[in-house]
Amino acid sequence: MTQGEDVPPAVLSLAGDVDSDSVRGFAAVAQRLLNTDGLQRLIVDLGEVGFLDSSGLGLLVQLRANCARSHVDLVLTRPTRSVSALLQIAGLDDAFYIDDAPF
Repeated sequence: MTQGEDVPPAVLSLAGDVDSDSVRGFAAVAQRLLNTDGLQRLIVDLGEVGFLDSSGLGLLVQLRANCARSHVDLVLTRPTRSVSALLQIAGLDDAFYIDDAPF
C-alpha cells in the first residue's frame, strides 16, 4: 500500500462503545474523510474501543466496501483484544489489513 505524496492518510479514531447508538456518527465522519480529494489511505484507530457490537462490525464491513469503491486502502490499527477476538470470531480478521503498531 502506498500513499500519495500530497495527501496524508486520513485517520478515524474510534473510542468508547461502537454500537447502534454511536455507529451513525462514526459512519458520517468516515464518509466525510472518504470524500477527501486524492485520499489513498484511511486508517481506523481502534485502540480506544471498549466495546464493539454487530453494528460496529457492520460499520467496518461497510467502510471496507466504500473504501474499495473509492480505491482507498483501509487499515485497521491498534485493535483492542476484544475487538481482535470479535473480528476473529466473525471470520473477518482476514478481510482487513490490520496493523497492531501505532500509526
